[in-house]
Amino acid sequence: MLPQALPVCPLNKLEALLSDLAGVAANPDSRSEFNDRPALVEEIIEKLLDEPENIKFQCMRILANICADNDANRSFLLNDTFLISIKAIIASSLQKTGLIVLFNLCNDYEPAQKFLIKHRFFDILLDTLNTSTDGTTHEYTARVLELLITNDTLTEDLIPEDTIHILLKSFSFAQLASFAAPISVLMAYSGVQENLLEEQSDLFALCQNFEKITKVDLEDKEEAVKAFMIVFANVSNLEEFPQKVTFDNILFSLWQSWIKVPGSGDNECSLRAAGFIFIGNLGVDGPSCEKLVEQFYIHKDVIAAIEVSNSSQELYTAGGLLKNLAIGAKNKSTLYECGAFEAALKLVKRHFSSPVMFTGLGVVRLLITGSYSNATKFMQCENELQLVSACLNAQSKSDEKTIKIETARLFCAMIRSLHLESTTKTAIQDSLGMENYTIMVKLLLSLLLEKENKNILSGEAILALALLFQSSDSKSVLLALVISNQEAVNSFLELLDDDTIDGNVRENAANLGAGFAQYANTQGKQGEGLEMIYEKVLGKRSVS
Repeated sequence: MLPQALPVCPLNKLEALLSDLAGVAANPDSRSEFNDRPALVEEIIEKLLDEPENIKFQCMRILANICADNDANRSFLLNDTFLISIKAIIASSLQKTGLIVLFNLCNDYEPAQKFLIKHRFFDILLDTLNTSTDGTTHEYTARVLELLITNDTLTEDLIPEDTIHILLKSFSFAQLASFAAPISVLMAYSGVQENLLEEQSDLFALCQNFEKITKVDLEDKEEAVKAFMIVFANVSNLEEFPQKVTFDNILFSLWQSWIKVPGSGDNECSLRAAGFIFIGNLGVDGPSCEKLVEQFYIHKDVIAAIEVSNSSQELYTAGGLLKNLAIGAKNKSTLYECGAFEAALKLVKRHFSSPVMFTGLGVVRLLITGSYSNATKFMQCENELQLVSACLNAQSKSDEKTIKIETARLFCAMIRSLHLESTTKTAIQDSLGMENYTIMVKLLLSLLLEKENKNILSGEAILALALLFQSSDSKSVLLALVISNQEAVNSFLELLDDDTIDGNVRENAANLGAGFAQYANTQGKQGEGLEMIYEKVLGKRSVS
């Protein structure tokens, strides 16, 4: 039976009694007896204020034990007396025991986590980590920090600017691996990301530790690699990243060495993928992408990695970088010559990974955008690579709407590029074959049904359809495909009166509709869709 209160007695007898109470608290079957003794617990907490160290130690043992998996007991500690006492304990020789108390108090108990966050314990724990050299102290400090970091109450304004620096300074790479998930939570805050980008020595240290993690066997390795990838993506996605990290920076040299790592194992794939993330976000415009190709030959490393890799993560990040490289106008022919279409084909055929497929389609789209030569080669390579068929069929291999949209945009880009040379009469229908041509037109019409990004998607679709309609050999087939899709016809006509749509898009749609109606009229064609188009546009808009 627990006493209602602590007796007044000599210190040696008090120490013995407290030790016995700690034993009772250590037993899961008797720990709940403290649930009915809030006054006793309060006395034990008060003893932490001014008693000798041996008495404080026994009191801390009791508190650590009663808090283990017992929320009722934990609630007794959420007060000012405990707050004052535990701050003093953390700064004393009983620091380790105090950290154990905090861990048991907070583990799976949100009220305690919020209590400590509110009273700025994140700062206290970070300072403890920074000043201590003891391994056990580091371990328990890290455990409590992790609990606070993953609590929604911790906001960016409560995180000191030097948090990442202290973590890097205090932890070995193996410890960082086990703490990677909390670091990724911290790095979700833009202020922490920006600070890491400013303190590039910390970013370099983080990258070096990541490299070590990829090269050894660790229990938490897979989770750590995923967490660090998120961190790297967050930092490199900052708008100022390309300005802060230049091509003569030591960081760029490190990332270059990563993407050149040979082999197809998980370790090599992870390292290369991280390098692709960083370098991909450095190539954000034509000039920078052209420099990456002309001066650093990055494209060769990317394409080589895609050839050997079977990692969806690496293929996705490599494809993202290759897509960016294709932005550069000067790069398009070089990329084609080095096998970019073949690399894209592997990505597009990764049917069990929609993100990889999407990236592959994006590579093709940007390779042919604004390039008559590449667009022509894209169509001509069908017999050898079957890349056109692979792209057209991608949308049937995935339930993701983004795949369908990207495929449609790819063929819009192809049609625009093929019409860059006004003297060339490219027979797209003959080159693709009727089956592929039909799939392509249906994809173009599907863009008219999209509600998001309607200006862009509808504009691209209308222009592509208008260019297709210029071919006398395809007018009849194209018109039949259009008017057989009533939903697309309705959306097409709605564009004409939609004030949210760009005026040029509406004018192009009106001219195309008038062209459809006039051609159908001369051919004696009829149908509900035609009648709707005729009634809406013929005679009201000029035909360009």
